[in-house]
Amino acid sequence: MSKRDVAVTLRQIIEFADEIAALIANRSRDQLNSTKEFRRALELVGEAARRLPEEWREHHQDIPWRQIIGMRNVMIHGYDVVSNDVLWNTAAHDMPQLRAKIESILVNEA
Repeated sequence: MSKRDVAVTLRQIIEFADEIAALIANRSRDQLNSTKEFRRALELVGEAARRLPEEWREHHQDIPWRQIIGMRNVMIHGYDVVSNDVLWNTAAHDMPQLRAKIESILVNEA
């Protein structure tokens, strides 16, 4: 994957994080956890992370890539297994941190 393709993928993760933030702002916790678009946006973050080259992810170990991809795998293959609390905490707490780290990478490695 080229440097440009990595940047495109990182920007996609930022877009998904922004989508998740907008969903959080407009719904209660119970409403949010029952929407397919919320779950799908979280899955897409994992999909995008999975597309990044492994050696690139290893160079950026401050981001928990394995957990991000692992959550995506569980959500795809075991939809009801992931608790709503985990999804909410990921969206409300982890996603803003991930977005900030990726934004920093894009600025510093451009």
